[in-house]
Amino acid sequence: MRILVSKFKSIGDVILTTALISNLRKNFPSATIDYLLVEGCEDVIKHNNKINSVFLFTQRSSNKFKRIKNDLQIMLQLRKKKYDVYIATDRGERSALLAKFINSPISIGRETEGLNFFYQDVFNNFFSHHGDRHVTDLNNDPIRILEKKIYTNDLELFISDDMKQQFKEKFSYLNKFIHIHPVSQCNYKTLDDELMAKIIDFFEIELQVRVVLTSSGNKKEIDKMKSIMHFVKSNPINLSGQLSLLETIYLNSISRFMISVDTALSHIASSNKIPMIIFFGPTSIKRWGPFEDMDKVDSCINENLRIFSKDIKTVISSKFDCIPCQKIGCNNSGISDCLKKIDIRSLKNTFIGYKENFYD
Repeated sequence: MRILVSKFKSIGDVILTTALISNLRKNFPSATIDYLLVEGCEDVIKHNNKINSVFLFTQRSSNKFKRIKNDLQIMLQLRKKKYDVYIATDRGERSALLAKFINSPISIGRETEGLNFFYQDVFNNFFSHHGDRHVTDLNNDPIRILEKKIYTNDLELFISDDMKQQFKEKFSYLNKFIHIHPVSQCNYKTLDDELMAKIIDFFEIELQVRVVLTSSGNKKEIDKMKSIMHFVKSNPINLSGQLSLLETIYLNSISRFMISVDTALSHIASSNKIPMIIFFGPTSIKRWGPFEDMDKVDSCINENLRIFSKDIKTVISSKFDCIPCQKIGCNNSGISDCLKKIDIRSLKNTFIGYKENFYD
């Protein structure tokens, strides 16, 4: 059997499909399982030993003619492989066009409501993009459609031993630290810069815990980190823009715990199974948070905060009644008051609890 899975979104979205890949491999141990994604996201999937081959579409921001030429070449390669099953894990015309082009006997896609009528009947099976279930569980719907068993919802990331060794040699001075990733490509998911600086200083100065900071090399994230560092009074190890994605993943895996906003790093921490504190604002914890089942999560109210916790995972959110609004900031302004107006004093007890649990 030959199976093709596609995902044309961000790094975090790709990570959230790794449970689907694991379940496909468990159910079809001798199958060829290939993965198609957009260039720039391949590091989180290329070492996955459950995948046979990885194919890359060009980013939409690339030169139009270069993108069309490359994508057509990839589609021709995929058509020749004669896949028995094609699973499109996100909806969109790119997925639908590919389904029509490779014409697999079994094609499973997201609901195509709202797409051009030309694409309405290209899939012969559909799974919903609606509902309040966690996205990892939604991504496992193709397993249900194939009438097979779901073995796991765990996310998986793979790093080569050579890369791990190179990292240890390059950063031999790193020992007993926490990982803080305060940025996102979506500014409406981030805390106030001065508040984040106070969080960093609280760990470095008051709790005497070493902090390592990361961000991607994206200009928007680098500028955000510069703004945060303007307010920082301590001396954290700032590796912003200096690490590859795989190096960041490995750094995260050897940290004592992580603090982050709602971004791909929260999914990375879940796959690495390290303790975490994640700040959520307008996006849904139920759908995108680190918990598989919110009904089994403990919650409490601490001053102006809602705190959700299970095992080694904690999510902090404001008490704003409008959460989750699912908007791009308040009134789609790009700025989320529910994240910008958190007070450091209401966070300290939660942070101290983590020190007691993980810093003996």
